[in-house]
Amino acid sequence: MFRKLIARMMHDSIIKRGDKLTYRITQHGSVGLWEKVDFDERYFDCDTESNYKCPPERRDMPGGDGIDMTVVLTAKKRGRTEVTKTSDFRGEISVEKTKLSII
Repeated sequence: MFRKLIARMMHDSIIKRGDKLTYRITQHGSVGLWEKVDFDERYFDCDTESNYKCPPERRDMPGGDGIDMTVVLTAKKRGRTEVTKTSDFRGEISVEKTKLSII
C-alpha cells in the first residue's frame, strides 16, 4: 500500500511548568481517519475527554463510530522534549512535531 507522508516541524516554543497544551483529535475508523498525540510522559500529565459525534442509538450504524477527543497536556518537569500529532487519512499520513523547552 502506498502511503504519502507530510511532515511539518513547528518552531521551538518555551513553556513553563504548569502550562497546558490542548490538542483536538478525531478518530473515525469507518471513513479511514485516525489521529493521535505522542508525548514523553516524564514531562507531561495527560487528561482526555471524548465525545461521540452520533447519539448512542446511531453508533452501530455506518458512519456512527466517529469520536472527537480533547487531549490536554500539563507540563510537569523542566527540560527539552517534543509533542507529535499524527493524522492518518486513508494512508495519507501527516505528522506535526512541536519542540518544547519547559522552564
